[in-house]
Amino acid sequence: MPPGEVAKLAGVQWDDLRVFLAVAQAGSLRRAARALGFGQPTVIRRLRQLEESLGTRLFERTPDGHRLTKGGQHLLPMAQGVADAATVIDRRRMAFGDDAGGVVRVTTGEWVARFLARPYFDRPPPKSLDRDDFHGAAPQGLTLEDGAATLTEMTAAAVAAARRHFPGPPGEWLVCG
Repeated sequence: MPPGEVAKLAGVQWDDLRVFLAVAQAGSLRRAARALGFGQPTVIRRLRQLEESLGTRLFERTPDGHRLTKGGQHLLPMAQGVADAATVIDRRRMAFGDDAGGVVRVTTGEWVARFLARPYFDRPPPKSLDRDDFHGAAPQGLTLEDGAATLTEMTAAAVAAARRHFPGPPGEWLVCG
């Protein structure tokens, strides 16, 4: 992002940019509010704050929802760049932070949640498995693609659940398979 473009964003709040990106992606205030977990009045207020701080309208209201104005189209790649940078910073902070605390949130489907609720996952290491420990645990009738997605989700959730047994934050995650 060129320095002149960065200067335009200097007084902008990150939460306002998040709302802008959500409305741009969703195409409506209502869908953006639902995606963000906010009320629609909060989305409207944040957009107004952003428009006032930038001195330009960002959306046009149409019968189909909200469409980006030229100002909004200009802001979109900059806002996405800020979002990408925030994601990188957050990932690095979580992976390499020096605090032993923190929160790991994993959203899973119903089957994976039931699978991870088994006592095996609550026991601290070292621990071992017998091939019959999870007999009958696999869902039936999955396509190859659904099976691969479920296995990936279960693996990620199991690794995240194991984090609570670590003496400190890992310096590096190495995932193979």
